[in-house]
Amino acid sequence: MIAKARACDIDHMLSNLYVNLPANLRTLRLQTGLSQEEFGTMLRLSRSSYNRIEKGRVTPDLLTVCVVLHIFEISLESLLSGNLENHVYDAYCSRHSCNGCNCTKNENHACR
Repeated sequence: MIAKARACDIDHMLSNLYVNLPANLRTLRLQTGLSQEEFGTMLRLSRSSYNRIEKGRVTPDLLTVCVVLHIFEISLESLLSGNLENHVYDAYCSRHSCNGCNCTKNENHACR
């Protein structure tokens, strides 16, 4: 019974990966005010490669997902569920010396 429940959890997580991840990556990118090219560069991808991920045509590899989690200091669960709160901006600012740029939702970062 436990193995069956775990299999259902894994199936649910994988469906979230394929369905929600592209939209959540786009949301994350827009919240941080980055273009597809800038976001792709952060992930060491070309703009066109990142665009295919954001459109759901390609699933990112594990390393790419891990880079997103590290840069924006979010959990995999948050990324898959779309629970991308204001800590995203703080994490971005702390990594890019924005100290005090007062970035808010839908604004570009003053440090750029």
